Amino acid sequence: MARKEWIGNYQLHYSEFCSYKNEWVAKTAFLGKCLGVAEACEKAVNFIIRENLTVDYGTMYVSDGWGNKFYATKEGKN
Repeated sequence: MARKEWIGNYQLHYSEFCSYKNEWVAKTAFLGKCLGVAEACEKAVNFIIRENLTVDYGTMYVSDGWGNKFYATKEGKN
């Protein structure tokens, strides 16, 4: 029997600069189903690049369906 991987729903939380308001606004992007944190982070980076957003990287994090937060660090650990 093949081993089933756990698939979770992940979200990207970030602050985007809105020039018409002249302030940072908290936003959430739904990343969909991912096999783990690594795939969710990959989708988050692709989302930021694709949408060409001006974001505050210090406040950005990925969360899973249970509310666990995962932050990127310089060492690549969560």
